[in-house]
Amino acid sequence: MAALTSRRNLPFTTLGFAAMVLAAAALSAGRAHADEMSTGRFGPFATAAPGEPNADTYGRVDGEADLYRSDNGTTTAEVDVTGLDPGVTYPVHVHKMACANSDADGHYKADLSGSSEPPNEIWPGPVTADEDGEAVGQTTVDYTAGDDAQSMVVHDPSGAKLACADLASEQPDQAG
Repeated sequence: MAALTSRRNLPFTTLGFAAMVLAAAALSAGRAHADEMSTGRFGPFATAAPGEPNADTYGRVDGEADLYRSDNGTTTAEVDVTGLDPGVTYPVHVHKMACANSDADGHYKADLSGSSEPPNEIWPGPVTADEDGEAVGQTTVDYTAGDDAQSMVVHDPSGAKLACADLASEQPDQAG
């Protein structure tokens, strides 16, 4: 049997298979979140009922959450939250579900069987509200967060979920 010496002699199925492998590799590389920004606005959980210890706080919390997945293999989380009680410290971290899905369910973990604290979890807090009720936090981890990093949650000091921001993906402006 003669050896194949040019691409023209390769059967179509071999070329088709090679093209599919290359396309799959390109798609997989794209899912590495090369320079992807996810952002959302904080809002109260629907579970805030009048008479709960922090019911007055639930309705006034606002702000922005950002999750930046860099092409260098890091993830940065930033929060700017308003409407908090001045001088109070609030835990803030990434959750694995959207806000409306089981109240954002549990914490996002890079390694599901790993630790329940940073860096395995992404915590841009705890944050402490200033005299105007605003708190800002940021953290960077040395891995790219997966697609299941879907929301950021502010907890009250007791650990109850206070506010949530769904993280919607967008591509950062490449021109600037």
